[in-house]
Amino acid sequence: MKKTIGFLTGLFLIGTIGIANAATITTNFTGDNIVDALYLDGTEVPFASVNNLDDWTAFDSVTLDLTDNQNHQLVWQVSNLNGVRPTNAHPSTGNNPAAFLGDITGDIVGGTHFSSSSWLVSTSNGPLGDFNDPAWSWASATTFGDNSNDPNIWRDIAGISGASNWIWSSGADVSVFIRADFTTAGAAAPVPEPATMILLGVGLMGIAGFGRKKLQK
Repeated sequence: MKKTIGFLTGLFLIGTIGIANAATITTNFTGDNIVDALYLDGTEVPFASVNNLDDWTAFDSVTLDLTDNQNHQLVWQVSNLNGVRPTNAHPSTGNNPAAFLGDITGDIVGGTHFSSSSWLVSTSNGPLGDFNDPAWSWASATTFGDNSNDPNIWRDIAGISGASNWIWSSGADVSVFIRADFTTAGAAAPVPEPATMILLGVGLMGIAGFGRKKLQK
């Protein structure tokens, strides 16, 4: 009987483990003038269903399935084809937005992350895929107004949070890398699958019945 109980307990545990401790995040973003690449923890993310990478007036969105309670890093590579500082403070280039605008939503510790001065920027040429290498020289991003009717920016971008700020490196850099670090939030405690609970209940009832018969004998 001990073996039977052990077997049923094993099935029960398999049922609970089958509930994946997953976390899902979505990033909405755009860049001046083109987003060249997006990296998750050093690995480039395929842009299979992204359509507006070279159109800063429209946002793109990427959803990623991750593991909960893990530290992660997103890095965007953005190219400014005009090579100028895109602000309304410079009338000759006032039709350009700032270098990058974005947010990260989903299962994240602390809630939604908005592009801001807490994000990092680098203009260095460190090794792609190893963004923690000292060669990258990350620094706090420079902000130039939020995405919500701020007079310092040329226009708002629908689809990205108004709390997000246009950010860049503060110079006329042709290419910049934008970095955001975050931690995925823990999922709820695993709940056994219904079929597993039914199986366990039937098994325990059978064991109880078998035990009563033995006592009657």
